[in-house]
Amino acid sequence: PPDHWDVWTFDIARGVPSRVTFGPANYRDPIWSPDGRELAYGVQQPNDMADLYRKSVGGTREEVPLVRDQTAKYPEQWLPGGVVYLTGMTSKDRRVWLRPLADNAPAQPLLGGGFFVDEPQVSPDGRWVAYLSDESGRREVYVEPFRRAGRRVRVSPDGGGQPKWRRDGRELYYVNANGKLMAVSVQPGEELTVGLPQPLFDIKPFQADQDDYAVSADGQLFLVKVPVDSAKGGRLQVVVNAPALQSR
Repeated sequence: PPDHWDVWTFDIARGVPSRVTFGPANYRDPIWSPDGRELAYGVQQPNDMADLYRKSVGGTREEVPLVRDQTAKYPEQWLPGGVVYLTGMTSKDRRVWLRPLADNAPAQPLLGGGFFVDEPQVSPDGRWVAYLSDESGRREVYVEPFRRAGRRVRVSPDGGGQPKWRRDGRELYYVNANGKLMAVSVQPGEELTVGLPQPLFDIKPFQADQDDYAVSADGQLFLVKVPVDSAKGGRLQVVVNAPALQSR
C-alpha cells in the first residue's frame, strides 16, 4: 500500500488528473459541495484521529478545518445547510452529525445511540434521510424524517446497505445482503410510502457500509466498482457520454 493517501480530481472531458491535498497525513473519503466548487474530506493523523476539512477545487485557498476533536470522523454528504459526517466505530459510540457551514458553528446530532448506523443519505428535497442500522440484529436500510418528527420506514426486507437517492427523490437504491442492487419506488408526502424492492443486477463482493456504486441523476446509469485481476492485465475502463453512444 502507499505511504499515505491523497485526494485527487479527474477532468473527464480533458482526461487530466489534479492533486488536491498535499502532506504526510492520509486524506480520505472526499465529498463534493452542492455547487461543485469545494471538497470536504477526512485528514487521518498517525494517532488515527481523522479531522474534517474543506478546500476549494482549482483555487489557491488553503484547506479550512470543519471539525477537530479527539474522535475519528468520516464525511458522508454535503448539504446546502452543512456537512453530514460519522463518528465512532462501534454500536456504542457511532453517531451521525450535521456540521453547519457557518464559522465555529457546533455540530448537531442526527442519528445514533445504542445501534450501529452508517451510510446516511439525505433525500434531494431535504425531508428524509436513508441509512443502515443493525437494530434488528442484521444491517437493514431505513428511511426516516430528516430533523423532524415522523414515522420511520424499514426499506429492506432481507438485509442491505449503501442507500442512494435518485435525483428526483422518487426512487431509492440499495444493495441487499446477497449483493444485488435493488430499486424501490418512493412516494413522498407527510408520510413516506415505499414500494416493493425490485432487483436490478449483482454487485459482488459487497459490504453494507461501503460505497460500491454511484447512480446518475435519472437513475439510468450506474458506475460500479468491480474486482480487477492485475495479474491478467485487467484494467478499469470508464465510459463517458453513454447516451450518445447508445443512439448510434
